[in-house]
Amino acid sequence: TNGDTGTNGDTGTNGDAGTNGDTVTNGDTGTNGDTGTNGDTGTNGDTGSNGDTGTNWSSETFIQNATTQDKVDILWVVDDSGSMGDEQDALAYNFDVFINSFFNKNADFRMGITTTDENRRVDGKQNCDWHILNGDYAAKNKENFLRMFKKCIKVGVKGSGREKGLHATKRFIDHYEHRDNRRNQFLRDDAYLVVVIVSDEEDQSSERVENYVNYLKAVKQNQGLVKTYSIVTTELTGNKWETVGNRYIYASKLTGGTTASIKDNFHTVLEDMGEEIVSLLDSFALAGTPSTNSVRVEVDGVEVLTGWTYNESSRTVKFIDGFIPADGSQIEVFYTQ
Repeated sequence: TNGDTGTNGDTGTNGDAGTNGDTVTNGDTGTNGDTGTNGDTGTNGDTGSNGDTGTNWSSETFIQNATTQDKVDILWVVDDSGSMGDEQDALAYNFDVFINSFFNKNADFRMGITTTDENRRVDGKQNCDWHILNGDYAAKNKENFLRMFKKCIKVGVKGSGREKGLHATKRFIDHYEHRDNRRNQFLRDDAYLVVVIVSDEEDQSSERVENYVNYLKAVKQNQGLVKTYSIVTTELTGNKWETVGNRYIYASKLTGGTTASIKDNFHTVLEDMGEEIVSLLDSFALAGTPSTNSVRVEVDGVEVLTGWTYNESSRTVKFIDGFIPADGSQIEVFYTQ
């Protein structure tokens, strides 16, 4: 039994050709082997469902052009109801910390101001002429520019208590997009459109939020250039007139903008918001919403693995100093949704 040819011998049950030998189920050609289910050509492999040729990939293409990447058109939509006097004063007083980021960047900006009142006399119409609330005018007379903005942003407190900021945004675009009169056309095709809404009450516009957001996106060839920022009531504090600005918050979310509480320190709120908006100017804004960790970037057809960052909040790709593509380069961003 224990001999050379016995049960435990060389040719026995546990021998070289036995059950646990070289050709067993878990060997090189087994289920988990190189050609197995999880192998190189498996479901998650290079050509698998999540691979380069997967079914859910989207792409957006941009051309690097440093001379056109510093433009932003900002529309301020300010609640002019009876409870907003202090907030308008805080906007004016702290505006310097907002605009300093634009001066430091030498940004090409223009600013329009309207109210949340839909009264026919003021419905979506500008409060002060945007032709003097822009970078060119500020470069000529900075102090006068600041003085004019601080005066104009105080839109008064005699407006309707039925605040309709999203409606007012749409009406402003209606008024100042005269394609046959370039002087009165507020928006520039290659500039960001940033809407900043300031209100202590909920939006009461008649249409769905998506309708207003889609209307804004429709005026841009690259829909990613539209951003809505909200300085609104984010939680109730006991004042009887307050309501949470959920519709404004949702509009910001849909466009990759941010929200701040109207009860926070305006110095900090405006400083942070100004820096966020300026950071958009040398970034590439995506129209779609990538899923987490799915973004890939190519420059002139070659994938680049370093030298860029993706901001999930603003949905933008930004190249860091030392890695900025040359003017005329084609940037293509791939992602899954």
